[in-house]
Amino acid sequence: MKYNCVLRLLLLLLLLSALLLSCASGEKEPDIDAYDISQPAEALLKQVKKNDFVVREDGDVSVGQELWRDFYEKTKARESASVKLADYFTLEDDNVSEEYYEKHKDEYPVIYLAELSFDGKVYTYRSVNGQDGTTGYTRVYPYLVRYEEEPKNVSATFVTCERYVLVHDETVTYDRLQYGLYSSQFGDYIDHYEVYTDYKYKPEYSYREKNHEK
Repeated sequence: MKYNCVLRLLLLLLLLSALLLSCASGEKEPDIDAYDISQPAEALLKQVKKNDFVVREDGDVSVGQELWRDFYEKTKARESASVKLADYFTLEDDNVSEEYYEKHKDEYPVIYLAELSFDGKVYTYRSVNGQDGTTGYTRVYPYLVRYEEEPKNVSATFVTCERYVLVHDETVTYDRLQYGLYSSQFGDYIDHYEVYTDYKYKPEYSYREKNHEK
């Protein structure tokens, strides 16, 4: 009788362990390469919003602010960390010329997935899917710099904007990066990559934040 009780207890413990392992495996987030990037952009956007991605919609973060802050604080302390990123773009006819809109409207919306990791020394940005049907790319930078931008004129829709940019020189200013981006002079461009943007809008434009999860 005593032997049977012990045997039943062991079987119960084994069943409980198997159940816990099953639950744990079911909660594991998919690897970034496991996502079906051929599905419609709207469907993929809904999927990544549920799976611990930092999401930017038309250049402004909408989901994952806490995930980003956690990543940034860890890497600032030189700890290894990684974060999944999604950039979703739409095309509005009031933001581009009529000719451009008619030519490209069927190409939108689009979504790009990437992963940003830090190994204690360098940041690696790995894109899963690139523009024009490419298979993505990898960029490596030693620094991730935070910039706080203020409006250049009174007609701006925002009060402040936080930008996080991968750079090779941590002393470079954001104005200098922008100058090189639009300059026609050879050698003015400075290699960089903007990975996170968060606008704080004026009250009259706060509707732009209605879908953002703070």
